[in-house]
Amino acid sequence: MMQLTTSDLYFAAQAGIMRRISAIRANRPEPYGALAEDLWGNDIESCAAEMLVARAFGVNWIPYANNPQSITADVGDNIQVRSTRRDNGCLLLHKEDKDDHIYVLVTGSGIQKRIRGCILGSDGKRSEYWRESTGRPCYFVPQSKLSGIADMRHG
Repeated sequence: MMQLTTSDLYFAAQAGIMRRISAIRANRPEPYGALAEDLWGNDIESCAAEMLVARAFGVNWIPYANNPQSITADVGDNIQVRSTRRDNGCLLLHKEDKDDHIYVLVTGSGIQKRIRGCILGSDGKRSEYWRESTGRPCYFVPQSKLSGIADMRHG
């Protein structure tokens, strides 16, 4: 199991702060109707999750801050990272998510993060995963339906 160091978390926190300030300055709306409860913390946790996934896939992580529209993926060319603090959380996919991208679920907080698995976008958009009753309609892919990172890297 891969883990972040406190130095990694410091770097991710700095990137998350830059990302949040950029969003504030540009008056950028939150994607997919994210709740405004802890946007600063969400950006920091997202950056830490992206860093962990980049390491797992063996690619450099380049954090974006100023122009997220120019970025096609969170990691590399086609890897999107979804994170939640809930250990039993699902991977969330949206109708507009790219079918040919790999979506990776990371759970936990701070340095206590764990990569739960991944799925190709088109494989995760199944009708049985769709939920509308959550206030944030999207596909909720259970962890049990995710593949291991090695399957996506080499398959």
